[in-house]
Amino acid sequence: MQMVVLWQLPTLLFAKVRINNNINQENVMGLIDQDMIDELNLLLKFPASSLMQGLKIHHDASQSVVHAAERLYSKGVITQPDGGYLTDLGVDLAEHARHVQSALSMKLN
Repeated sequence: MQMVVLWQLPTLLFAKVRINNNINQENVMGLIDQDMIDELNLLLKFPASSLMQGLKIHHDASQSVVHAAERLYSKGVITQPDGGYLTDLGVDLAEHARHVQSALSMKLN
């Protein structure tokens, strides 16, 4: 299975739409679902300045955050189902997520 790194996603999405005119907007919009958004938001909460800092998801956190942490743990992205530290994969994904966030939050003149 080929893994698509996050910083490539906008380019690949655009290329896919340009190549295949039969793709409807509903299929394109389905590429990033709410679960992925929750996971990306959680990844962005991990400190970028130090690998020695992690997160602890408390029992009173929203269910979307709790479930996002559980999914990231099952994918090998974080070390504990309630947070912990980023794995090597998690460090890479968090870095790419920060690049996407930075690029998409740029203000145009």
